[in-house]
Amino acid sequence: RLRCVTGVQTCALPIFGIACDTITKCTWVLRSRRAGDALRLPGGRRSLRRLLMDRKIPAQARDAMPVVAAGDQILGVGGIGVNLDFAAPAGGPAVEIRLSKSN
Repeated sequence: RLRCVTGVQTCALPIFGIACDTITKCTWVLRSRRAGDALRLPGGRRSLRRLLMDRKIPAQARDAMPVVAAGDQILGVGGIGVNLDFAAPAGGPAVEIRLSKSN
């Protein structure tokens, strides 16, 4: 579910904000991780594979983590956070991405 808001926090769990000025005219998808996925977090750019291993996420759970992508760019990962290359500034206009499980 996407909606435009102002002042979205860029926290690690299931809500994050994408800066409106970083949005391009491409299709956004919710998918599982792929080889070569990477994102920038505080501390620098890391591969998603390495982030999941460093955070000791069980191997069987890694493919179930939701990845929001635009083309080949990762916007954010549920349970990890927003890619800082696309993060909304505090108080700035943003598209809010809220991930939740459905039964």
